[in-house]
Amino acid sequence: MILPGRRILAAVFFAALALRGLFWARMFPHPQTYMRPDSWDYTALGQNLAQHGVFSRSLGQPETSRTPGYPFFLSAHYLFSTSPRWPALTQTLLDGATAVLVTLAACALAPGSPAWLAGFLYALDPVVAAHSPLLISETLFTFLLAAALYALILCGREGRLGMALASGLCVGLATFTRPVALYLWIPWGAALAWVWGRRRWRTAAGWAAAAGPRWKGLRRYR
Repeated sequence: MILPGRRILAAVFFAALALRGLFWARMFPHPQTYMRPDSWDYTALGQNLAQHGVFSRSLGQPETSRTPGYPFFLSAHYLFSTSPRWPALTQTLLDGATAVLVTLAACALAPGSPAWLAGFLYALDPVVAAHSPLLISETLFTFLLAAALYALILCGREGRLGMALASGLCVGLATFTRPVALYLWIPWGAALAWVWGRRRWRTAAGWAAAAGPRWKGLRRYR
């Protein structure tokens, strides 16, 4: 498999980071601009996780409408500061990494072509860049799906069970971040079973096992 060179990957990452950094810096003097209506729920959950170790917006009342993935992401920042600036900065870095993953996935699917341009298209998309510092779950969700896709491509090319498990785990974490992915593992798993057949059924089963069982724990959040 022919992968893009380090210079191309670095150029994609820093192009994405530069554009996203402009939006982050513009919002920096007014931290409330990082917030959207859903952000207040996420930040309350993240702060209670960091300060009290409970997944709840109101202490003593368990949360049933928000999935825990993004609040856990925020809580890691709230151990040090409750300012929205720093999770927003982390998200700009994550979205830069997503641009790199898009580049790698495109080049793996179309080796020998200028597929690396897909990474630049994502890196320089102004709408994606403007949303990356906002305290909403989409940036983390997109990163996890891109990581799942690239790991799955590597698994298909190299046949490594570890890559299948890593891909399935990323899908599971993406479901904990946004429940819209709750049933995503079913069509993906069926497609893998059909494409790989008996010769690699264990790999497909490993992917499904890593990605799928979390749905039982997520029914309460629907």
